[in-house]
Amino acid sequence: MAYQKDISAILGISISTVSKALKGYPDISEETRQKVLKTAEDLEYRFQKRGGVNGAAHVSGAVGLVVPELGQMLESGYYRGMLLGMTQEAAKEKRDLVIMGAESASNGMSWGVRSIARRVDGLCIVAREEDFFRGRFAQILETNFPVVSIEHGPAGHIAVGSGRRQNIHMLLTYLKSMGHRQIAMITGLGHESKRMAAILRAEAENLAMSVREVETGSLASIEASGQLEALKASCVVFGTYREAELAVQRWKEAGWDVPGDVSAAALEGPWGGENDKTGNDENDKTGNGENDKTGDGENDKTGNGMAVRITCVQTNPREIGREAIRRLIEITEHPERDSGERVHVLGELCAGETVNAIVRNPLEKFK
Repeated sequence: MAYQKDISAILGISISTVSKALKGYPDISEETRQKVLKTAEDLEYRFQKRGGVNGAAHVSGAVGLVVPELGQMLESGYYRGMLLGMTQEAAKEKRDLVIMGAESASNGMSWGVRSIARRVDGLCIVAREEDFFRGRFAQILETNFPVVSIEHGPAGHIAVGSGRRQNIHMLLTYLKSMGHRQIAMITGLGHESKRMAAILRAEAENLAMSVREVETGSLASIEASGQLEALKASCVVFGTYREAELAVQRWKEAGWDVPGDVSAAALEGPWGGENDKTGNDENDKTGNGENDKTGDGENDKTGNGMAVRITCVQTNPREIGREAIRRLIEITEHPERDSGERVHVLGELCAGETVNAIVRNPLEKFK
């Protein structure tokens, strides 16, 4: 069975144009009409029955998830948590979640045609920013087919993700409250690392703080020399929790006192791994205010119930997944609500154990 939205997505025209062509409206060209009729015949089209709330267009009872790098997603605790949130929200709304990985592209079908072949009402896309701007999803994005993306996405479509700028501002505000003014940001060679550093510089400038970028190779040289003062900062900020954790471990093995000699923080909190307990909402300690103990470090909790040692800002990936599916289902039932907005799921500050007040820090001279 096919519907007008299927014909619309395949031909890259609006549903209203399809409807007019099928009904013989005179303002539709003969060429377009013939294309619509031929496609309708090929798909064994019949007039769609309206269903759902207030005549919503929901038909199949399923939404799709497109993950070009599905294997990598499943290896990441963060993305596994996000996927769990998606499945939970879909089940709550009595929808199936159809997952499409890179292997689905083996037959050369476009995302638009493939999503229709899979019989879903809308798509959630998890992909790199360059995938959108290099046209990988061009056909589906140019139609009226409901689409919500994660973190990145083109204008005109809803994108749900962590509020990175807000999270960075939250972390810097905390560091400043602890007396830190001179920050070292450890950067890699990747585009994403550079982007995060640029946001951090801008937010630090707004807070009258100074940021010095230190590449990972330079950090290794400083560590090898044992000249901690070469960092020229009272606090070192890493992109991820794991990077900060490994660095703190190296520093302590080298005899550096953290946070006595230097403080450390991470822009992103920990998620997943062997100890991930993301299947039980009742035990989730995600920093929801009631259970989060961010004041003393020892009791800070991650989504897996483990103590947070590194000072960081932690975003709940399950909530990102839930919000993405929630928004997608909403626009499949009410297309007029597809506002193209950027939806931010904000994180929670975890004070951890690795940031000291500057008055007790030997590097106070750098403030």
